Parts: sequence; structure tokens; C-alpha cells
Amino acid sequence: MSSTNEFDKFIDSIASKSINTQKAYKVQYKKLSGLISTPEIHSNSEKTLINIAQDQPNANSQQATLNIGILVRRLYDLPVDKLLKFRDRNKVKLQDHVKESNKYLSNLPTLKDLQDFTDHLYDTKEYLDFAINYLLLEYNVRNADLAIELVTKKGNALDKTKNYLWVSPKKIVYIRNNYKTSDTYGKKEHVITDKKFMTAIRFLLKCQ
Repeated sequence: MSSTNEFDKFIDSIASKSINTQKAYKVQYKKLSGLISTPEIHSNSEKTLINIAQDQPNANSQQATLNIGILVRRLYDLPVDKLLKFRDRNKVKLQDHVKESNKYLSNLPTLKDLQDFTDHLYDTKEYLDFAINYLLLEYNVRNADLAIELVTKKGNALDKTKNYLWVSPKKIVYIRNNYKTSDTYGKKEHVITDKKFMTAIRFLLKCQ
């Protein structure tokens, strides 16, 4: 693990970035610290950091390792030309990989297919799967945003680290506190009055 001095210096350098970005950088810093044989990252040569990056399992992990190496060495006014060149070459490989992956997107279902499938889930009373697909389709949320607690009183939805479905007699309110850009946009509330969704959630609430 690296010395406190370097870590503190690194943390100070990213203080202006968003909370989520800072968390991601801290994780990557600690990961790289665990891969080096010296007390501090900046004491490693560019060649050593490149070799460490090359040992990472995929292009994204390699880029993350290179980014931390570059940021830390710049804090000490050390050269980063070799790291930058390798990162640029790696970026091209990553772009090629994305293009290759996109070739398979033509086989993805259409929006109509997804809507029909969601309706089928409701008709067959697969209410949990229906509710998940409904929220994915209607609000373009990530899987992580679907960690949701069901409550019948808004007073029970006060934890700012959680997402909720507040079930009231005439509506359901989807309360989003924990999502990717929450640091920028804060809490979001979506009022849902769709009858199928309300039926599904009330059934799940009884099961809960």
C-alpha cells in the first residue's frame, strides 16, 4: 500500500471532481497500489506501469490503470509520454472492440418486442419481472436503480441512500435517491398511475 503522503496528494488533486468520480479514482488507486512492489506509485517507471496495465484482464481495466499512473506521476512532475502513447494505442483497440460488439446489436429485439414481452409478463402474472421491465422501459434506468424498497407511507421513505416505491391508494411514486447522476440532479420522483403497474406492485407488496 502506498504512503499516506502520496495518497493524500492524489485525493487533493481530484477534490473538484464529482463524488462518484472520486470514489472510482480511489478504488483504482488502491487497486494499482496493490499491484506495485514499491511503497509509492510515482516511484515506478513508465515501463513498469505499462507492464502492470498489460497484465489487466481487459482494455477498460488497462485504461483505468494507465489513467491513475498518469495522474500520479504528473503530481510529481514526472514524464508521462510513454504512458500517454500506450494509452492512445490502447484506446484504438478499445474502440475496435466496441465496433465489433456493436455488430451483434442488430439482433436485439425492437421496442415493440420489449413492450409485447412486458405485457405478456403481466398477463401471465409474473408481476416482479413485469415491474422491472416496466421501469426499465419507462424511465431508462440502470439495473442498479432497481434496488427498491416498497413502502405505504412517504414517511418511511426518508433514507437518502435508498430508492423507493411509495404505494398510496391512487398512485405509486418512484423515489430515486441513489442513481448514477444523483450528485448532480438530486432526488427524483416519478408519479405512476398505470393500472397494470399498480396492480403488480400491490400484489408484490402483499407478498412482501
